[in-house]
Amino acid sequence: KGIAIARPIVYGNIAAPLGNERASQPDHTHRWTMSLRGVNNEDISYYVKKVVFKLHETYPQPNRAVDKPPFEVSETGWGEFEIAIKVYFHNFSGEKPVTLFHHLRLHPTEALLNPNEANKAILNQPVVAYHYDEIVFNEPLESFSQILLDNRSSELAPKSTLTTPYSLQAEQEELAKLQKDNYQVEQLIEEYRERIAMADRQLIQLRQETAALEATRK
Repeated sequence: KGIAIARPIVYGNIAAPLGNERASQPDHTHRWTMSLRGVNNEDISYYVKKVVFKLHETYPQPNRAVDKPPFEVSETGWGEFEIAIKVYFHNFSGEKPVTLFHHLRLHPTEALLNPNEANKAILNQPVVAYHYDEIVFNEPLESFSQILLDNRSSELAPKSTLTTPYSLQAEQEELAKLQKDNYQVEQLIEEYRERIAMADRQLIQLRQETAALEATRK
């Protein structure tokens, strides 16, 4: 009782412009691969039975079931959309499926937000958009608990690569980005506070001037 065992996973997509490659659809601009995997690409099939990726309804057979590793699906397309990832566990686990969500990314965010000359080259580079998460099994069956304990997860790699997108480096970069975003939000809040204070002062001054003008008319 009270036992919880967590298994770290990474899920997300890589994408790259097609370039001279021909796609099945003439309006498609990128090739992408959506995947769910263990940290450092470790095998997770000892507890994951299958993964169903729910693509946009415009794709043929949008519910793509993958019942063996690698748990991934590759396609071409032109637009970004949300993908539902339903993870099924082996029957012996007694666990219910869990659903994750990922917004498919084809374009580098920084290049779209700042479309300057320096960022034009970035648009042709591969995009790597992965998330780290943990699947937590609360009070698992004793037999399943033993399987999980016999297959311990590896630690995060020190640096990111295309095949190992989430790492200690990625964690540090994400933390730095959050700190930067938090600082920018604080700056905006302070700026708006100053604007509100100035507006309040101007309103008080206007009321005083109005009162003084009315007093002179009496």
